Parts: sequence; C-alpha cells; structure tokens
Amino acid sequence: MSRATDLELFSAIAKSGSLSEAARRLGLTAGAVSRRLAAMETRLGCPLVLRNTRGMALTGEGKRFLAGADDILERIAALEDAVTSARGTLKGKLHINCSWGFGERVLSLAAAEFAAANPEIELTLLLSDPPLDPVQSGLDLVIHIGELPESRFHAKRLFRNDRILCASPSLLQKTGSSVTSPADLAKLPAISIDEDRLPGNIWELKGKNGAVRIRFHSSLRTNSSETATRWAEAGLGVILRSRWAVSDALQSGKLTQILPDLTMPSSGYAYYAGNRLASPARSFLRFLVPWLKQRGIAS
Repeated sequence: MSRATDLELFSAIAKSGSLSEAARRLGLTAGAVSRRLAAMETRLGCPLVLRNTRGMALTGEGKRFLAGADDILERIAALEDAVTSARGTLKGKLHINCSWGFGERVLSLAAAEFAAANPEIELTLLLSDPPLDPVQSGLDLVIHIGELPESRFHAKRLFRNDRILCASPSLLQKTGSSVTSPADLAKLPAISIDEDRLPGNIWELKGKNGAVRIRFHSSLRTNSSETATRWAEAGLGVILRSRWAVSDALQSGKLTQILPDLTMPSSGYAYYAGNRLASPARSFLRFLVPWLKQRGIAS
C-alpha cells in the first residue's frame, strides 16, 4: 500500500471514531484496517491510537499525524484538480442526491449550469425524501438540508438555511395586524406543514435574546411546502419556511418577512462516503458554493 493510502486510512479511523466504522467507509474488513494501523505504528515507532472498552482516542502523536495527513491529502486533491484543469476538460461520472424541495427549486438549476460548462461529465441528480445512503446507492454526494442523518459520513457545511416567518401583505392589511412581537402572532391564522416534523402547533425559534416558543393556531394543514406557500401568498395564513424556498415570493412582494429577528437556524451540507471525493464531485462543490452566494442562498 502507498503512503498516501495509509494517510487516507488513518484519517478515516480518526474521523469515524472506530476501526469498524473506518473499515465500512473504506470498503475494507476491520481486520485489514487493524493490521494496517499496526504497521503504521510500527513504522513510526509510536502508538497513534489508544483503544479501551469505551472506544478509542488519538494519542498526542496521533493528533499531530492526523493534522499532517489531512494537509497532505488536501494538497494531493489540489494537485489532481490542477492537472485536470490544465487538460481543460473535466471528465467522469457524478451522482448526486438531494431532497425534492431544494433539488427542484435550487440544485437542479446549479446542476444544469455545471453540466453545461462540463459537457463530458455524466451527471445524475436523484431527488428523494428522506436522503439516500451514499454507499448503498452508489452516490458521490448527498446535498442535505438540516441535521446530518449519520456521523459515519464525511460532511462539508455549504450554507446557512434559516427558516423565517412570512405572511402576505393582504393578510396583514385585512386583519389590521402590526406584528412587532411573538405575542402578535396569536392574532393571525397560521399554516402548518406536516413534513417539517415539528411539535404540533409550536414554532421553536431563536432570537437575539435566546430561544422563543411560539404557539400558533392552524386551521390549514398540508404535507406540501409548495402548497403552504401558495396558501400564504393567497393571504390564508403565516408560514415558517426556508429563506431559499420563499426568496422569489419575497422579491415579488407576494410575501413579506415578519419578526425578522426570529428564525429557526439550520444548515445545508454535502456529505459523502469514503475518505476523498472524486474530481467531478470536488469541482461541483467548488462551483456550487459561489453559485449559491450569488443568489443570496449562501452567506
């Protein structure tokens, strides 16, 4: 095995927290991972990992080795990308999974631009709720909004995904409501979205002074975020939605943000199996983040 491969293996061990999990990420047996770790420790003349009944931890030498390993792996990835760029053509396959909402509204547009700029990339975008397992589905990347489903995958934070409170100007005018505090929401109807998986009729938000729980009255309920947005635009109630999902409605004036100091913070991530991304996946992420920033989705 090459030294670079050993660095990948050790990085996987350190970041997964166990030999068995590292083996799963790398497609090896736990025994093979254990033997290669032992060989590295013998070659270096010091232990890198301490194991006990409660798990494992890096030694001081292991922490230093990890920092250097990650730096070298990043340099290797950058070198590979530089060579690819010098050839002028990015080639290969790229399989991406994303949720239906973000995928249809946002990621499909980014993927289309990336594919147009790289015609020799074979790009597949699969939309699903919940997200697919990258190992079982043979995916290069999963773009996920919210909490990461499993710690065994490598993850890269792409952008903040704050959910915000919105209502139509017609609703505020019709009810004569001036919403300046959470208590004012009691005067307004709300629209509940089942897919949010939130506690019934409670929005748990965060503001400058900490957490705020808002109990709301909902006479309209749906499992479709798009339906909820259309209802809100029609003046039927207040909604809590991701900023990217209502950006067009906010710009057109169909919706207006209320109580802007209160949000439900979240993030968008890219996660993947294995220890290193293939060149097409790395290139796509480098393209995606500035693309999102240009559209006000990423900050």
